[in-house]
Amino acid sequence: MARRVNALAAMSGFAALSFAFPPLLVMSFATLGLVTMRKGGREGVLLLLGCITLFAVMSFLLTQVIRADLMILATLWLMVWCGALVYRFMSTPAWMINAVGVIGLCSVAGFYLVVSDPAAFWLVILEQHLKPIFVEQQMLSSDAELDQLLKLLAGVLTGGFAALICVLLIVSLLLARWWQAMLYNPGGFRQEFYQLRLGHITATVLIVLLIVSMVGRYAIFSDMATVLWLLFFFQGLAVVHGLIGMTGLGIGWLVTLYMLLAIVPNYASPVVSGLGLVDTWFNFRRRVPKKNKPDITE
Repeated sequence: MARRVNALAAMSGFAALSFAFPPLLVMSFATLGLVTMRKGGREGVLLLLGCITLFAVMSFLLTQVIRADLMILATLWLMVWCGALVYRFMSTPAWMINAVGVIGLCSVAGFYLVVSDPAAFWLVILEQHLKPIFVEQQMLSSDAELDQLLKLLAGVLTGGFAALICVLLIVSLLLARWWQAMLYNPGGFRQEFYQLRLGHITATVLIVLLIVSMVGRYAIFSDMATVLWLLFFFQGLAVVHGLIGMTGLGIGWLVTLYMLLAIVPNYASPVVSGLGLVDTWFNFRRRVPKKNKPDITE
C-alpha cells in the first residue's frame, strides 16, 4: 500500500463494519499484518496508533466515553502486529504460528492469575445471558440437564476463547501473507504453506500438557493444551494441501475436506489437528516420491 491513508481507511473501515458483521475483523487484522510485513514494524505501529486514535475520538464524540470494546480491539491489533513482525523477520509461517501460540498460552496463564476460579466466572456469565434463552426456547428437558451443560461449557470457555483468538490471528496473518505474495511474490505463499511444520518442541509441550491435564485434572493445563491443539490444525491443513498438490490429485479432495469442516467441524477438525501432530514425527510430505512432486513455486 503506497499511501498510509489508504491503509488507515481500510483497517479502520473493516474494523467499524465488523461491529455489524464480525468476520470482517479478519480483513482489518490482515491489513495491519500486510503493512507490517511489507513496510516494517515502525509503519505498522503508526498505522495501529492511527486507528486507535481515530476510534477513540469517534467513540468519545458519539458516547462521551471511551468504550471498553476499543481496549479489546486495540489489544487484538497489538497481537496482530507482534505476529506480523515475527513473520516478517523469520519468513516462515511456523514461527508466526508458534509466536501466536505463546500469546495464547500467556493469555490463559494471565486469566488464571486475574480470576481465581475461571469456571465459576464463566458460569455466572452463562447463567445470566445463556440460561434464559435455553429456558425460553425449552431446548432441554430438565433444569438439571441445563445446569450440567452450563457447567461443562464454563469449564472449557477459557481455553476455547484463547484458542479462538489464536485462530483469528493466524487466519488474518496468513491472509496478509497471501496478499503480499500475490502482490510481490506470486507462488511464494503456497511454497511456505506446503512446508509448514511447527516443530518437535511445540508437539512435545502439547503432549506433556495433555498428559498432565488428564492425570492431574488441572484445568489450566487443559486450557493450554486446547490452544496448542488448535495450532496443529494448520499444520494438518498444510499436510493435506501439500500431499494433494504433490500427488496431482484433483481439487475435489480439498472441496470435500472443507465441506466436512463446515458441516461436521466437531469431528473433522480433531482429525486434521491429529494429522498435523502425527506429521511432526512422520513428515508425510517427505515420503511422497520426488518424481510426483510438482514445482510448488509456480
